Amino acid sequence: MFLHLDQVDIVGHQTFWGSNEYYDAAEAVDKHIGLVLAALKKAKIFEQTLVMLAADHGGYGNDHGDFSMSNMLVPVVFSGPCVRQNHTIATTINSLDVAPTALQSLGLSAGKYMRGDIIKEIFNC
Repeated sequence: MFLHLDQVDIVGHQTFWGSNEYYDAAEAVDKHIGLVLAALKKAKIFEQTLVMLAADHGGYGNDHGDFSMSNMLVPVVFSGPCVRQNHTIATTINSLDVAPTALQSLGLSAGKYMRGDIIKEIFNC
């Protein structure tokens, strides 16, 4: 399942990254994620489901689109089978690392020309 919750991005463009409205939108998205996690638990598939939460880009001001580090660094949260619990990722993660990590978790290899690294330190098996 793939979910795209873009309200935080929309608000970021309207009111600037890090504004009070931006954090309000993030809180609203957090509630939606909570509903998804509750549904996984109700369906009794939460324990066998890998959940990857990631932003599509970092931010500054109300713009993005370049390859600066403020655009490329993204927050990520992982939960599920073989994911280390209560672990803070020590390395810098950028948006290019999300797809190869997702593919790895599905047992697939990244494409020949795909950039980014697998975030290996999140997995414990």
